[in-house]
Amino acid sequence: MASSHPASDPPIAHETRSSPLSSRQPDRFEFSCITALGELEEIRTDWLILTGGKPAIFQSFGWNRTWYEAYSDTFDEVQIFVLKRNGQIVALLPCYRKGNRIRLAGDSLCDFQDLIALTPEDAEQFIVELFSHAREKNFHFHFHQLSDRGNLWPLIKRYAANTGFDYYEKVLGPCPWFELSEDGESFLVAAKAKLRKRIRRALRRLEDLAPGHEYRLLGHSQITASTIDDIAALHERNQHRKEGNSIFANETYRNFILNAAQEPDTGIHIVEVRAKTGELIAFDLGFHSDSRFYAYIGSYDAPFSGGSPGVCLLHWQMDRLPLMGIREYDFLCGSEAYKFDYAENTYKIMSVKVYTRGFMNSLRLMAYRNARKLKVALKPIFMRVGLL
Repeated sequence: MASSHPASDPPIAHETRSSPLSSRQPDRFEFSCITALGELEEIRTDWLILTGGKPAIFQSFGWNRTWYEAYSDTFDEVQIFVLKRNGQIVALLPCYRKGNRIRLAGDSLCDFQDLIALTPEDAEQFIVELFSHAREKNFHFHFHQLSDRGNLWPLIKRYAANTGFDYYEKVLGPCPWFELSEDGESFLVAAKAKLRKRIRRALRRLEDLAPGHEYRLLGHSQITASTIDDIAALHERNQHRKEGNSIFANETYRNFILNAAQEPDTGIHIVEVRAKTGELIAFDLGFHSDSRFYAYIGSYDAPFSGGSPGVCLLHWQMDRLPLMGIREYDFLCGSEAYKFDYAENTYKIMSVKVYTRGFMNSLRLMAYRNARKLKVALKPIFMRVGLL
């Protein structure tokens, strides 16, 4: 939002052309950049209006404000780009700056980030202003997480190609999703025989391993520091099944999730499976927005692996989520085989780099493109000799 704060770039104002036969006054646009975290609260109401109060979590005010506060020491400057039409905020994009690179807010934690706009026309105007700003400041865009069904990716790809910017993209992975039935039993009836058999076998085995186990759905104020500590401990001791360390080992991340859960527009839920003794068997931390549920991160405890608690947890959610008005289940980015046992639909997550045209920048993009081609060419060789 344009303001008198000295840390913000001054707004750029101009008028659009209108037909001489029209009596309508031309729209007046102002483009500005918020660079001070203290100004974020000033645009809360405008942000909530733009998202209709039901955004995908990564575009919610609560998620972004909490992320900026938690990770402010990891970047040089807040960069929230804002477009006003006739004094009203009609588009914004939460970003941050590292050197002369503009990156998307939360890109290390989000599955996707996006431009939030009131209308398609506002989104188009925003992109025009954003590229003008980048050229003036000699900024580059490193947008690591963009959805191919979002507002930003198709616009930035088209505009970069037509306005003298170099553009590079790669696909990071698919996001499988499926439509929920009225309840879990309805899904079982319609499911393929192999999947139906696996689910029923998992339900029986988990009951054998943990008789009388219970499911709990926690949201908003029900998610406490104790809740986060419990799921963090389970995730950390079972991370050996995957590469790298558990993200929950990071205290900043644990506090970030706890604080984001208290924000009313993030829609964070945690679904737990607990043994009759209270021991945590498995969890799924996700978000719901309008009629869609996003499965963000989860884990199960190794001693209960024979009961396939992840399968049981998903089946329970398929039974309960429709009662909350949720009609779609989104696995978010990942190509794990089990997701495609359920999902018949996908969208893609892209990584995009955009540079102002010039000799050094062209060399950078050439290196990105050739590195990608070299990796693809060498992959079969590495697989044959056992290096992959």
